[in-house]
Amino acid sequence: MNLVSVSQQEIEDRLIDYFAKHFGDDPSVLTPATNIPKTYNINTLGWAAFADTLSQLPWMVKLHVRLAQKEMVTVPQIQQLANLIVRKLQHVVAVPTIASEVLTLDSLMKAHEFMEDKVAQKIRETSPKKKPRRAKAKKLAET
Repeated sequence: MNLVSVSQQEIEDRLIDYFAKHFGDDPSVLTPATNIPKTYNINTLGWAAFADTLSQLPWMVKLHVRLAQKEMVTVPQIQQLANLIVRKLQHVVAVPTIASEVLTLDSLMKAHEFMEDKVAQKIRETSPKKKPRRAKAKKLAET
């Protein structure tokens, strides 16, 4: 079993990257203290709806964190949102026996993508090869 090490700083960085990409901004203009609804003129309902969007991000799914819309209204700053996510993380009490048992969130996501690619490649390799339709039609025409 691999354990994942997740820091509030890493979550803040991911949120900054997400919001910068979403709003077409440079990540350097956003800080942990940025009030997203105020900066991008988002009303309360619009900001609350971000709970569902954020909960569906691959890294949030992997962390098993779901945000409620009513919680979003209380956390307008990136650092507050990151803190909420950290509080919702499941905590592990076991101590790893070797350092390689602890992964960063980035390492976990890369490993997951690698495994998904391997499975997709295996499916492509084992799926039966279909003959082109033209060859079949040509063969029928010859008979």
